[in-house]
Amino acid sequence: MNEPPAAWGKPLVQAIPYIVPFVAMVALTALADALPHFRAHLYVLKVLLAGGLAARYWRHYVEISRAPVEGVAWATLVGLAVIVLWVALDPYYPQSLAELRLLGEQGWQALPHTEKVAGWFDPFAPDIGLPPPVVIAFRLVGAVLVVPVVEEVFHRGWLLRYLVREDFRSVPLGTFTWTSFLVSTALFGLSHQEWLAGVICGAAFNGLLYWKRSLTLCIVAHAAANLGLAVWVLWQGAWQFW
Repeated sequence: MNEPPAAWGKPLVQAIPYIVPFVAMVALTALADALPHFRAHLYVLKVLLAGGLAARYWRHYVEISRAPVEGVAWATLVGLAVIVLWVALDPYYPQSLAELRLLGEQGWQALPHTEKVAGWFDPFAPDIGLPPPVVIAFRLVGAVLVVPVVEEVFHRGWLLRYLVREDFRSVPLGTFTWTSFLVSTALFGLSHQEWLAGVICGAAFNGLLYWKRSLTLCIVAHAAANLGLAVWVLWQGAWQFW
């Protein structure tokens, strides 16, 4: 059997560290949705597995470097702004096919998102299976440290550049094309139940990358957004956002 051309093999091999932690995280999220009684345990596993894989592959993430100090404040503002929109917009757009049908039948109305609330991640629920401080601690570590790295490395470290050219490592950070921008923004949005807020968030993080050309600042913005949401959730008991 003939060996595959190097031009096909090399970019795929280089993409493995960017893709595998994200796939592991998505797979465990889907499993938690299918097994809600084990949601907390599977989240702990997700943090450990995805975080461990990211640590294992860290040396491959050459795009992550020391962020310019003046950019950190802007990245934090971007992250906090998008999470304010995330929460504020939540009642005003459908997040399931059932809600879409409801709007079609009854017209515009604020939506309670009963399906999302029914599946909320309440660390104080009697059947959660782990002590609440442990659940909250892992949720914070996952949301602020693991998820921003894994998602940003995948979406803006790999996917956004791969959509420009298969040999993504040859594409400088911040290279803009309409196709890569629109496709990556849509995929980022659709990977969240809050799809409209996700689209806005993805567009904002892409814009930050085009502006500052720093993947590190995108990670900072994502971490700030998730930390802001965590503060809101813990303050208001708005567990449906978790």
